[in-house]
Amino acid sequence: FETGRLAATCLISKGHKFLGFLGESDTLDTAKRRRAGFASGCSSAKIDSFVDVVGPYTKEGGYNSFLNILKKKPLPTAIFASNLLVGIGAVAAAAEQGISIPSQMSIISLENEYAQYTSPPLTTIDTPLEKMGSKSVDAIKSILDGNEPRNFLISDPPKVVIRRSLAVPPG
Repeated sequence: FETGRLAATCLISKGHKFLGFLGESDTLDTAKRRRAGFASGCSSAKIDSFVDVVGPYTKEGGYNSFLNILKKKPLPTAIFASNLLVGIGAVAAAAEQGISIPSQMSIISLENEYAQYTSPPLTTIDTPLEKMGSKSVDAIKSILDGNEPRNFLISDPPKVVIRRSLAVPPG
């Protein structure tokens, strides 16, 4: 939830009012929470709607979702790719379509690892993936040892890592 809200807040703070969301279907809990957070961030800033395109959390999904977002009116000036693979696909589609990132459209993505290697380097919402993975392994080991499954909380907040895919809206 918080990552989606932070992405919306970051884009809005740059002056964007026409936003897009590239995500997975609501059958995935993480996708549902990211979309809800993004919607909450938009709502808090009095932005009533955003362009929402669903596709798989893959590079191809991001590529195709970006092509679909180009058919929407009004065209978003900034999008949140709710997964790094989706962001990578979106950047590739933008380049192929001759859309300059960020002068024509800004992109922010989730997950920081490898984002600096796209062209332009993606601005991201960084989350403590290593800690999350470690806690997950501990939880699985505990279940395999015969203990009841338990929820766990990672208290490290997500943070924005600014790179060159983010700018003020065109015009």
